This record gives sequence, structure tokens and C-alpha cells, in this order.
Amino acid sequence: MSILSITAPQFTREDERLEQETYTEEEVESTMRDLYGCPSSAETADDDYLDDDDRLTEDVLNEYYGTLDALEPEEKDAFLEAMERVPYLVEQESPPIDFLRAEGFNTWAAAERCVKYWELRVWLFGERAWLPMTSTGNGCLNEDDCRLLETGFCTLLDDDADKSGRGVLCFEVFERKLEFHRMAIVRVIFYLMSVAHERTSVQKNGLVVIADTKHYTTSHLDRKFIKIVAYLFMGYHPTITRAYHMCAPPGVKSCFLLVLPFIRYFQTRHIRQRFLVHTGTAPELAMDLEEYGIKKDSLPACLGGNRPESRFAKWLAKRREEEIGREMSLFGVMDAYDNAQNASDE
Repeated sequence: MSILSITAPQFTREDERLEQETYTEEEVESTMRDLYGCPSSAETADDDYLDDDDRLTEDVLNEYYGTLDALEPEEKDAFLEAMERVPYLVEQESPPIDFLRAEGFNTWAAAERCVKYWELRVWLFGERAWLPMTSTGNGCLNEDDCRLLETGFCTLLDDDADKSGRGVLCFEVFERKLEFHRMAIVRVIFYLMSVAHERTSVQKNGLVVIADTKHYTTSHLDRKFIKIVAYLFMGYHPTITRAYHMCAPPGVKSCFLLVLPFIRYFQTRHIRQRFLVHTGTAPELAMDLEEYGIKKDSLPACLGGNRPESRFAKWLAKRREEEIGREMSLFGVMDAYDNAQNASDE
């Protein structure tokens, strides 16, 4: 019996060939830049990326806010509610510069991305969307989400993992399927993308996704999950994902390769151009990834790297200590804001 139903939508090899024939020279050049990164950025410190702050003029901000005002109320329900309930959180966790950088300072596109960000954030986190983006259990992530994060199924690699200053998000498909809801998985991915986005170099150069699919089976295939993640990577977050590297064992051992046509069907043309599949042994995979700027020393052992397994747990513990301090500050602001609102109502 076929792994996939013959009625399941698929993007076949022939579809891929026909699409590639329509690629423009500009598309190819853009794809190559995203796949390989920008070498000159690697030698630039984070602070140097602030050059484009000069573009954040009063006129640009006025145009950005004017565009937000011009959007129909039903298009920005979540954003309006956020502005009403947690304006300080909107300012701290979705500042205009984030969306303007993501959209090349196109104010209309930036405003739309901001509205989509809050739409997805509220849909994913519900009432916890109005809490800080933290993993202490007191913020956006609930206790189950925090436990899922601790499994290390998805980790942020070291800040210098990519030679071009891009952030690197690394997934490992475990042999035993995680007993967590798909929404919890997406919430954790959203959180880690938000953490990566705190680095100015990531705001400038974007994010790279790497996945070890060695243990991928049909039990992992989830249509709804694929669609939700697609939203996350298609303009609903200020972080731009530049490239996707799927790593699989050689030969017919990979179930992931069998379901790949189905996954490609739900991807946009833009993502398909940047979605690469690498097959080989762990050392071979590490060599392949190095060609795209990912340093071997930063990769986990399952991908032929030298990254200690304990590094993520240590990083998370330190991160949570910092987040507790941030929460104390934010909750103080929240209390002051609520008191002021109550006083004005009396």
C-alpha cells in the first residue's frame, strides 16, 4: 500500500521541473543569496547593523502608523485589542523597526505583517498572547509548552553558527513521536523564532531552518501542522526565513523523502526555491551544510557536528533567569497601567 493516498495532493518531480523552467534570473539570484547568505555580513558586529536605523525617520514612522490606521478594523482585530490591553507589550515585542526591516522599509507591507503577527499570536496563545514572550510558565508559553521546549526537539544553535550572521533553528525528529498537541509545537517554534529575532543580525540577515529527519515516519505526517507552520514562515512573523535544509539518511531508508511531494504541495513557490534536501551519513551532511555557511562545530552530533548535548539545557536555564527579570519589569508596568486605567474610570 502506498504511504500516501493516491488522492492526496502532491507536488511531483514533473511539477517541480516545470516550475523551475519559469524561474526568472532575479528569482535565481535572490534564492542564491538566501541559501548561501551574505559573506560580508559575517565580519560585521551586531551593533553595525543599526545603520538602517537612520531610515527610521519621523516621516517613515508616520507613514507606517498611518497605514495601520487605514487598515479596516476587521483586518486588525487582534492588533487593536493588543493596543487596548497591552500597549507596552506591543511597543516592546512588536516595534515598527522589526516589521520595516522585514519588508525593506515598505511601510504598507510592514504594517500588514505587524497585523498578521498579532493575528497569529492571539490565535496560537489565546489569552496568554497578552503576556510576555517568555518560557518561565508565567508568559506566553504554558506549562506544557515549557515541558515541550525542554525536550530539545527544536533548538537555537549558537549565535555564530552561521558565517553570515543568520540565526539557525535546528529540529530533530525523535524516534518516538512527541505526545504534545500540534499547537504546542507551533507555539514553541514561534517562541524560539522570537528569541532569535532579538539579535539585530537576525533581523537583518534572517533565519535558517535545519531538520534531522532520520526518524521521520508516516506517524509524524500531519496536514494541519504543515499548514499552520506554513503561516508562521510566510509573513506572520517579523523574522525572515532564508533557507530550509532537510537532512535525511541515504537511499531508500528515508520515509521523509516519500512524503516530500505532499509537503511541497503546501509550500509557496518562494519556499520551494529555498527548500533543500540533503541525503547522506552524518559526516556527509555536516560537509553539505558547511557549503551553505553552517559551521560544523555548531551542529548536533546527529548531523555530524560537535555541539555538546548539554548546551541547550544550559542555554535555556540562563535564558529563563533573564526572562524572570524581564517579567518582573513588565508586570510592574502592567500593574501601573491597570491602576491608571482604573483611576481614569472612576
